Amino acid sequence: MSFDPGTSRRTLLASAVTLAAALALPAAHAQQAPAAWPTKPLRIIVGFTAGSATDSIARVLAEHLRVKLGQPVTVENRPGANGVLGVTEVARARPTGTRCWPRTRAA
Repeated sequence: MSFDPGTSRRTLLASAVTLAAALALPAAHAQQAPAAWPTKPLRIIVGFTAGSATDSIARVLAEHLRVKLGQPVTVENRPGANGVLGVTEVARARPTGTRCWPRTRAA
């Protein structure tokens, strides 16, 4: 198995574009009506180990959201089964709107 640096850059860029789009959508809706969300701290569940590209992007996103929303945002790593453990936790969580999962894409 060899390491292809181009793949990592493409994946990182795709993730960054996805996150930027996700941040732009709430801003468009916020102009229409004032939202009371979030009223509780937010949790970003990452299905990979700390220090991975997904984790790094999630931590940058968490800091941006903390400043923008005025609520604490924590990043929790749930590594294992190639990200399935993190996805499963978010899928089984009660729909309170306080947990999210950064989607990753293999190149």
